Amino acid sequence: MGGIFGDPHWWSKAKPITDLRLEAPDKFSPAEIETSGARGWQQALFICAAYRSNDEPKQWGYVLVRNTANERWSITDEGPG
Repeated sequence: MGGIFGDPHWWSKAKPITDLRLEAPDKFSPAEIETSGARGWQQALFICAAYRSNDEPKQWGYVLVRNTANERWSITDEGPG
């Protein structure tokens, strides 16, 4: 198995992350972000995480979905922000 799950010492190779901050979420209708797997859900948000790794600024984004305000958010997609 490849990647971090195939290497029992992956944690020793991980690069530190500093200055992590989550930006305010952007609300979308699921139809607006249909390609992300949000189709069929009632509510969708995009949240961007900004951070520094090896002193370089980076961003990574997450699409969160749920059907009602009583449900927890689930991540349905992620990638470079």
